[in-house]
Amino acid sequence: MGKVMGILKSRYTGQMDFGAVGPVVKDRLCAG
Repeated sequence: MGKVMGILKSRYTGQMDFGAVGPVVKDRLCAG
């Protein structure tokens, strides 16, 4: 999870709201 967020942050700095994206990413990973 932390690794994924780190990649997203490095790639999309200033473009994404991580407060909103975090839960979505978690749902995607848990859903497989």
